[in-house]
Amino acid sequence: MRALLDEPKQQLTVNGWLEMDEPKQQLTVNGWLEMTWKDEYLVWNPDNYDGVNEIFVSESDIWIPKLKLLQNVAFEFLTMDEVELWVTSDGTVQWHAPIMFKIYCAVEVSKFPFDVQYCEASFLSWVYDSAKMNLSRFDNDDDSYNHLFSINGVWSLQKVDSSQESIYYMCCEAPFSRVVYRLTLKRGSMFYVFSMIIPSVILTTISLLVFCMPPESGEKISLGITNLLAFILFQQLISGAMPPQGIVVPVVGF
Repeated sequence: MRALLDEPKQQLTVNGWLEMDEPKQQLTVNGWLEMTWKDEYLVWNPDNYDGVNEIFVSESDIWIPKLKLLQNVAFEFLTMDEVELWVTSDGTVQWHAPIMFKIYCAVEVSKFPFDVQYCEASFLSWVYDSAKMNLSRFDNDDDSYNHLFSINGVWSLQKVDSSQESIYYMCCEAPFSRVVYRLTLKRGSMFYVFSMIIPSVILTTISLLVFCMPPESGEKISLGITNLLAFILFQQLISGAMPPQGIVVPVVGF
């Protein structure tokens, strides 16, 4: 076992979403993963190598922390492009890798379409406990660079909070350290207001006006049936966009 001179530090920079599958409650995130650590086997004296103070190596040539994503729902697990690592003469290794992952995110639909969703992504080592590898986050984490987030037509990134936690498992006596990122997303509601809420209000008003029509009117029954079919259609549109939940019902569904 190699001895790490410094604890690995990690930071996730979110720069865009590819997909938010609400019926499956899955979120696909696109971003950058930055990690840094010290390796005692990569220390050298620059004077012995013509003053070379830094080198770039591939991932397959040196040891790198193998991390797992707890909320992962993709078969390929964590997907990161093969990139070179920056190594300095004091053994410091810096790794900046593009990353794309899909996680489970429990969708709260009670306030749809004015809802705010909270999703978590937890990174930890599957083998090394905190006594062997103490994974931590960067101290200068500035909401994971919220200003780099690409504009999304449906969701807006409100905040990205990160924290370091220790968790115990039944298999081991020592805890495992992990870094948890909590993403806060707010839905853009204007589309749903104009496509669902306003038509539903109009249909409700028309349904009330049906009772004001005289009984001898031949269009009273047909108008009521037409409104009933329209309500069923809107109910199907709302239920098709929401995850199947038996406890929480969206307010617009009533």
